[in-house]
Amino acid sequence: MNPAESTHLVASPRAPETAPATAVTPRLTLQDEALQRTQRRLAVTMILVPPIGVMAAITMVITTGITIVEIVIFLVMYALTTIGVTVGFHRQFAHRSYEARQSVRIALAILGSMAIQGPLIFWVATHRRHHQFSDSDGDPHSPNLHGEGWKAWLGGFWYSHIRWLYAGEITNSVRFANDLRHDKAIVWINNAYPILAILGLVLPSVAGALLIGGWMGTVKGFLWGGMVRLFVVHHAFWSIGSFAHTFGSHPYRTDDHSGNSFWLAIPNFGEGWHNNHHAFPSSAFFGLEWWQLDIGGLVISALRRLGGIKNPNSPTPEQKASKRRQQTID
Repeated sequence: MNPAESTHLVASPRAPETAPATAVTPRLTLQDEALQRTQRRLAVTMILVPPIGVMAAITMVITTGITIVEIVIFLVMYALTTIGVTVGFHRQFAHRSYEARQSVRIALAILGSMAIQGPLIFWVATHRRHHQFSDSDGDPHSPNLHGEGWKAWLGGFWYSHIRWLYAGEITNSVRFANDLRHDKAIVWINNAYPILAILGLVLPSVAGALLIGGWMGTVKGFLWGGMVRLFVVHHAFWSIGSFAHTFGSHPYRTDDHSGNSFWLAIPNFGEGWHNNHHAFPSSAFFGLEWWQLDIGGLVISALRRLGGIKNPNSPTPEQKASKRRQQTID
């Protein structure tokens, strides 16, 4: 969302990301009007352009039809970029919930960048801040800090889903993501965010040209693997800040309103088990019961068998029992 953020590149205040305490704690956000204006413009573009692409794709379906090729391009790009965000940006970089080979880390960082949810260090800093202040003052996108009554509820829901993106508030990565700021490979990928974002649009366009043919194939690949995919990926993840902090079950005790939702867990590959995640943020697995579908967790298990990662964290039965509520609250 803000490529310039990389120039302001300390770990999360929660273990294991916590940096040594200093006499002066850096502020939560950056105060730079030019940088904030740039962030707002990029955020508005990210919010408005994909829906236009969705409308264009629907128009083409009505006028020229749709084939299995467009659907496959959409599904492949959706899966790859969603894995990049949940397995990479979130579970690896924000929480370091498993150890990974450098090649795997780089691949996940690139895929996550192609989801166009902002540069890696910006994303991690914002998410770590969310965990430290979840549903309290300082949370960058809580729906629960906007007063009482249905109007306040609607305003909070809108803010947590979309409005916070263009509010112009930039989390200070010097305070929240300094470990990544000192990782040369990750800083390079962070700074290459504009190129990687464009790559995420070029690849499906090329696939469309090769598999469908001509300019029509290029356009269809761009629309389905680019615009439609971005629209669905964005809202699947934005829903975690809004829906998952408003609705859902609460099997574990936490200091916030994070809830579990099976229906949210499907499109974002396990992120919908949000109460589980806030109860055990360092766990590599968000689905903690056999019936809780966690595609991101399955990917981590597969990568472990292939030797790409090792030592994924997971709460023990005793740890789960110590945090489990006596009765699930819906």
